[in-house]
Amino acid sequence: MKPDRIYFLANPYPNGYSQKHQLSFKPVSKILKNIILIFLLLFISCKESEKEKTTNINLNRSITKKTISNKWYGTYSFALNEDSEDWRDAHYLSIVINKDSVLYSAEGYQLYHSYNLSAIENNNTLKLTFKKSYNNTDSWALEKTKDFGVLTLKNNAYIWESPFIDTCFNDAKTKKYILKKT
Repeated sequence: MKPDRIYFLANPYPNGYSQKHQLSFKPVSKILKNIILIFLLLFISCKESEKEKTTNINLNRSITKKTISNKWYGTYSFALNEDSEDWRDAHYLSIVINKDSVLYSAEGYQLYHSYNLSAIENNNTLKLTFKKSYNNTDSWALEKTKDFGVLTLKNNAYIWESPFIDTCFNDAKTKKYILKKT
């Protein structure tokens, strides 16, 4: 059986008078119950926000997939420094777009990139952003920018303006790249 109250004697007075003080457990138990309820509510709300985040991520993925029309599906490629006298200067870049993914790859002498990109379509443009690296192919240029720029369809020509490509291969000088679609 738990006691309802505890009594103790305290002598706060130096002249020897004593006073009886009473301490009740009832308010303390109410405070503990309230603290436990608050922690329980916080825990439940955190779980719900995690579910909401997961739902939002899934919605964003499905929206991104739905926004890319099949006119963009295919393989796009171009070469940098292909006409150079030194074969080691040549770099071959490509983007493969299908209904499930956007893959970027670059190959050349001591060069290999393989990245998964996210894409958002807006009329005749496709905004590309770094999402994931494959085969440990991280690049120093990714530390400066993860923006893979905009792919534009203009007069049946595919033009790519890419801060990442400019940073990685063109000393950060802005350039437009004409892609061949196959």
